[in-house]
Amino acid sequence: MRKLREDMGFNKPLLIQYGLWLMKFIQMDLGTSYVTGQPVMEMILTSLPATLELTLGSLLVMLAVSLPLGSLSALYRNSWVDHMSRILSILGAAVPSFGWD
Repeated sequence: MRKLREDMGFNKPLLIQYGLWLMKFIQMDLGTSYVTGQPVMEMILTSLPATLELTLGSLLVMLAVSLPLGSLSALYRNSWVDHMSRILSILGAAVPSFGWD
């Protein structure tokens, strides 16, 4: 157990641990995964294209829905269109953002 604490740097004061982590972070060295043994930066870069694709797709869908609804709500203030867009907005904000793994 003592060897593991020394290997991970937990035997040093907290401020020193943070400084060492910050220096490695600035150098883009995020260490290695304890689960897979792969470099963390490599794992992040492998997943980045799919993440960006999902982000861009959801942004486009959000803009395609929210801009027309917002414009209609502004034009027809306090009408059924305005009330329905408010309800849709509240429901959209209430949906959890976790995955369906």
